[in-house]
Amino acid sequence: MKLDELLIEEDRTVLEAMRRLDVTGCRILFIAPQGKLAAVVTDSDIRRYILRGKPLSGPVREAANYHPRSITVEERGSARKLLLRYGIDALPVLDKRGHISDVIFEGDLDV
Repeated sequence: MKLDELLIEEDRTVLEAMRRLDVTGCRILFIAPQGKLAAVVTDSDIRRYILRGKPLSGPVREAANYHPRSITVEERGSARKLLLRYGIDALPVLDKRGHISDVIFEGDLDV
């Protein structure tokens, strides 16, 4: 999977995010202007957004988590531990400038 397929602009609609999640099958999207991680949007974030009575036509930024978990390239070896500790499916790997260089998925590791 290419990283570009997991990126979404924060002004896209929640419905567009749902469609992108369905196509990728990864349960996570990243809001990353110019490649720098700003937020994540997961299936769970969208479910909570809908349960609050918000419209599917609303901007995805209203459902997004602007305090996502991530690791640096140097911390890559601790990915398994963090995925298990926080019960999450994916961790973006950031370079020194905060740009997403990779994504580690729980299914990619022998956890």
